Amino acid sequence: MSNEIKLYENNGALAKVDGDNYSVEVPLGGKVTLERSHKDKDGKDLGDGDFGVIPGTQKPSLFKSGADKIRIAYGFFERHTPITELCVQDTDRGFMRYVDKCELVKLNPQTGQEYVFASYVASANNLESRNGRSAGTWQVDNNCVKIAEKRSMVSAVISVANLSNMFTMDIEDSKLEKAFSSIVKEMNDDPISSAQVKFLWTKVPKGNKDKFKQDLESIGFASTSEIKKSEFADVLEVAQGNMTVEDYIEKHTREVADR
Repeated sequence: MSNEIKLYENNGALAKVDGDNYSVEVPLGGKVTLERSHKDKDGKDLGDGDFGVIPGTQKPSLFKSGADKIRIAYGFFERHTPITELCVQDTDRGFMRYVDKCELVKLNPQTGQEYVFASYVASANNLESRNGRSAGTWQVDNNCVKIAEKRSMVSAVISVANLSNMFTMDIEDSKLEKAFSSIVKEMNDDPISSAQVKFLWTKVPKGNKDKFKQDLESIGFASTSEIKKSEFADVLEVAQGNMTVEDYIEKHTREVADR
């Protein structure tokens, strides 16, 4: 590591090397000491500190304990919300993914008004070795939730404290983010489920079922069983009358051309 870390403007964090640790100054005169993880006999970080260097990365990785220190010094509390439309529980493939949004919030004690200073979305899935692929379903699900929440919180802290030039996500997280896109693409090419078919028909206005069948044929579907998961949201808009057949065809023709 160099002897000094970048100075951040706009009330950002001032981070300097302090021996084997980092010293981070926060707004209003606060100061946080981040302790480096110890190493084992082979020189690998043990993950027992506030940050450590993961093999294959150019920057240290900020751990949850370090992010908590910075978050508390800034006076933020964390609020987590699942992004349900991106969460996946595919029992046929044995795949589970949890997507979480973390907001860093400060409360005005006089007015009770909440202010969101940063938010970040992160995910975790059961294909990761750290989530225990051989564990029971409940344990795996719980692990995915906890890890997704940790990732979103740490990333939000890095963002709000202007520490992106100082810390990064770990190497496994980086590889997984790339893997998610191919997994989700494969699943989005599957036909919609029977539950989605039933839900779709419940959203067709009364007396418009015959028209919707004609609209499906115009779009290119002989039946609802041919609709792919990636197309479901827009077909639903057509069913509800919020999107015309012409607009649907134009949108999807443009998407195919852009690939």
